[in-house]
Amino acid sequence: MIGTSQIQINLYYCSKFKHNSSSIEHSWFTLALQPDTRIAEEYKSTEHFVEYLSEMDKCDMQRSVESLRHQLSIQRLPVSQSANEMKRYIEGQQENDPLVNPVDKRCNPWAEKSKCQIL
Repeated sequence: MIGTSQIQINLYYCSKFKHNSSSIEHSWFTLALQPDTRIAEEYKSTEHFVEYLSEMDKCDMQRSVESLRHQLSIQRLPVSQSANEMKRYIEGQQENDPLVNPVDKRCNPWAEKSKCQIL
């Protein structure tokens, strides 16, 4: 589980666009979940990351931060433990599984009752 000292959600959004004749100056954006997590690595360069964040409005960023906070609150389990739990559940439900044990054809309400009705 992630410790509270590692949970650092900082979202700095300062949109400074100077529309001079020669340059457009972007401010820096920081979105840090943990010290070792680097979200900007997903993007080809810092400029792409800044461009992505500049397209988001304040509402989108707040939703993103809330989603990240929720994801951090979820308890993480090792794959070996969750795989064993899933295997136990599947084996426990195997006798009720219609794909493994097909339902009796006589109990099927959509099946034809008999081929010949007149005799």
